[in-house]
Amino acid sequence: MNEYICPNCKTRSYSSATYENLKDPVCGECGAIVVPASEPEERDGLKIKYNVFKVENGEPVFDCFVLRPDRDPAARAALRAYAAATQNADLAADLLAWAERLEQEAAK
Repeated sequence: MNEYICPNCKTRSYSSATYENLKDPVCGECGAIVVPASEPEERDGLKIKYNVFKVENGEPVFDCFVLRPDRDPAARAALRAYAAATQNADLAADLLAWAERLEQEAAK
């Protein structure tokens, strides 16, 4: 049996499914995405720090990665890399302008 914990309300739940196979990794109490209880919160690697929801219907989004380009130079580099890789010219221009503005603010 695997133990999961809600990082928001600290509710614990149990399932025989591994985290990757959970059908609904959402806390029944508050709706936040649960994490494996055995995962130390101080771990510096990949971990769940944010809950992401679709704007149009409020459904949770799983298997995504949140970047903080306002605080993280690596995230700004990722914006530039995405801009270079996308076929969407408008999106590329927006991402490059955003990254440039953030770089200017960081240099102050």
